[in-house]
Amino acid sequence: MYSPSRHDILASVAFLLITALLIFAGWWGVYYYRNMPARVDFNRYPVRGIDVSAHNGAIDFSEVKRSGYDFVWIKASEGETFRDTLFTRNFDAATAASLRTGAYHYFRFDCDGLLQALNLCRALDGRDPELGVAIDVEEQGNATGIPTPVIVSRLAAMLDYLNMRGFPITLYTNKDGYYEYIRDEFSDYPLWICSFTNDNPIDDAPQWTIWQFSHSGKVPGIRGNVDENVMRAK
Repeated sequence: MYSPSRHDILASVAFLLITALLIFAGWWGVYYYRNMPARVDFNRYPVRGIDVSAHNGAIDFSEVKRSGYDFVWIKASEGETFRDTLFTRNFDAATAASLRTGAYHYFRFDCDGLLQALNLCRALDGRDPELGVAIDVEEQGNATGIPTPVIVSRLAAMLDYLNMRGFPITLYTNKDGYYEYIRDEFSDYPLWICSFTNDNPIDDAPQWTIWQFSHSGKVPGIRGNVDENVMRAK
């Protein structure tokens, strides 16, 4: 019966380690490429902002404002029932710090659009965000296997209700989401685009108004990483 030598065992272990390292390096390279901050010309886009949720913990919005940031999008709700536990505190503190505020809702593909709109309105609880509301439409973290026409129909129902209530609406997405859900159906809405392409976030979406260029910003007044954005001059 064959019995592997010590040399054979060591060679096999080395091969497995090298293979694992190559796989990890490849995965990390793809992740870093997709998430590394884009190069932004702040002379061209001088109006800077952030977007936050309860995940960012306690925030000193006065310090954020003193650091030169102008606006903040704050998570309010998700799906039909979820509400961000720090929305009220974040919104009121950001407003008191003279930051321009907007509220955003994470759109669930597997939930009724009208019920999601009602959840967002209840989360706002009478607050009137200066920037209006943003609907986050992306596949990451969302339900899978739902046909695009169903998602588009549910999103349309949500937007119809919010329009009826008179809210200014912005649609947030990344490039994949833009081409799959937004471009052909909702191109008349202002676009908040997540893109890590240098200098210009997206070539064929002239309606973009806000560019999220980083998931790893370091901003005074916030512990850890935070999403950073710039606003396009009108």
